[in-house]
Amino acid sequence: MTRNIYLSNVSVEEAKKKWYSALELKRAMEKIDIRDALDRITAEPIVAKVSAPHYHASAMDGIAVKAEKTAGASEKNPIKLEKDKDYQMIDTGDPIPAGCNAVIMIEDVNRINEETVEIEKGATPWQHVRTVGESLVKGELILPANHQISPYDIGLVLDGGVIEVIVFSQPQVQIIPTGTELVEPGASLKPGNIIEFNSQVLANLVQKWGGKAVRKKIIPDNYQEIKAEVSRAAAEMDLVVITAGSSAGSEDYTAQILAELGEVYVHGVSMKPGGPVILARIGNTPVIGVPGYPVAAALTFRLFARSVIYQLAGKMKEEDRKVKAKIVSKVLSSLGFREFLRIKLSELDGEVVATPLARSSGVMGSLVEADGLVAISEFSEGLNSKEEVEVELLKDRVRAEKTLLSAGSNDLTLDILKDELAGAGYDFIAKSTGSLGGLTTLKRRETHLAGTHLLDPETGEYNFSYLKNLFKNREIMLVNLVYREQGLMFRKDNTKKIQGFEDLAKEDLLFINRQRGAGTRVLLDYMLKEKGINPEEINGYERIEYTHMTLAAAIASGGADTGLGILAAARAFDLDFIPIAKERYDLAIPKEYWEDERMQKLLQVIRSDKFKERVNKLPGYDTSQTGQVMKDE
Repeated sequence: MTRNIYLSNVSVEEAKKKWYSALELKRAMEKIDIRDALDRITAEPIVAKVSAPHYHASAMDGIAVKAEKTAGASEKNPIKLEKDKDYQMIDTGDPIPAGCNAVIMIEDVNRINEETVEIEKGATPWQHVRTVGESLVKGELILPANHQISPYDIGLVLDGGVIEVIVFSQPQVQIIPTGTELVEPGASLKPGNIIEFNSQVLANLVQKWGGKAVRKKIIPDNYQEIKAEVSRAAAEMDLVVITAGSSAGSEDYTAQILAELGEVYVHGVSMKPGGPVILARIGNTPVIGVPGYPVAAALTFRLFARSVIYQLAGKMKEEDRKVKAKIVSKVLSSLGFREFLRIKLSELDGEVVATPLARSSGVMGSLVEADGLVAISEFSEGLNSKEEVEVELLKDRVRAEKTLLSAGSNDLTLDILKDELAGAGYDFIAKSTGSLGGLTTLKRRETHLAGTHLLDPETGEYNFSYLKNLFKNREIMLVNLVYREQGLMFRKDNTKKIQGFEDLAKEDLLFINRQRGAGTRVLLDYMLKEKGINPEEINGYERIEYTHMTLAAAIASGGADTGLGILAAARAFDLDFIPIAKERYDLAIPKEYWEDERMQKLLQVIRSDKFKERVNKLPGYDTSQTGQVMKDE
């Protein structure tokens, strides 16, 4: 089989124009029970079959009377009424008896005896009476066509005597996951396996937008199997989505299959992430091929398929909610590609700021955390720090005023802090930039606080000397988060016979380091100097990881023999550990943020017994000074 490889780079607007103009979307209708119609779109007007109420009904518990007989009643001149002659007892909802035209509340009735009551205020005609058609009149329009049915609508439609309604059918969207490397969630994992979750994300987006998703089993990278399934789906479905196989790799078959079965209008859009998207049609069925990387798959599906599903479902396209914010730091981007930057919104120094999140197409967590998207123009090389940007919101509720930004050293207890703050109604975003990177970010006023454990080789003290150098005109409070144990991590088989720092210079030993500015690297360099070891003698000194957990994962998987990290990370990956130092990890908080509601909540959390109990369950941690303000001795 000869493969035809072609990837263009049309703009987002051109891609939409080419595909949408080629589609002939036909909306189907169906009759369903109104009780099952929540969020569905009416295809025809709904008209009341009966009046509501369909009889004159009492609106109160009391007595039914003829208003004229009560005229003139007052405190000085009460009127006595005889049962069955002048009044009848009545409950809420009861029909108004013949000859009566008003109801007096039971609270306004004085009982004289079993047959006689007294009133001190006259009734007006139709007082406390729900007349025929008060809510609906037979033949009245209840809901127009093209209306999204709400819970209240359902009640009113039933009140009008209508049970079955005509709505637009939910478009059937089949999602076809492809890839030999994919396995179902819960399957036993082997090297090379990737858990398939893209289809679940897309299926829930389909449901959110008014469609009904159909997901079939994973299809391996087999040309004929994929072609057969796509052909069948195109004949039965309203929209077909193929995940992965949209690029130009040796097993990327989607574009060629779609060209054989129908017509490809776009293969490749000048955007990041999601460039190798495919927009096609088979017969009258629109087909979209999305990239395999999860963020790229979700964003391209949202960008191109949402409008199609809305139209097929009869829904009016919702206006995207947008807000203005200032980008918190400089962002570089490539010319020629529109980049969709995931951001988190927060309130900082009296302004709403947008903090960029991870930009990789494979980091699904960036979409989970993201409040919105910032589109960087293909004609721009990026964004300047503090530049105003337009943010397209992804969430129904954004809490910039409840979001704390943290930068600096990575630590496992930050996840506990994040979880505890979430339970109190606050968001906590911690970016792993290394201790020095965090303090630098704090100096540039791009974050609320920074995590740091920088050892001063001259004094043996942590953090204070760095604060003095960086913040000459700004008061910074140092609050202890934890003390933690640092050491050398290595696999339990210890084939390289690692016993201490002296072994790091062995030729056959592969080391893995932390990035420049990380407190762990500062500690490493201090220890190397103490031991008289030249960093150039260490194989792998320049190879870095950005967190303790990713460093431990690299060692556990055989990617390195050893590295310096915390005990908790070593235990998480079942590694052996040689203790090197007990270090102090602090939070650097500018004095001007100290009284901020969010900061006070953070301090309350870390000083709580619950937080300390959770931290103490992790190996190698000491909370004896957690929450205390540290003093420079």
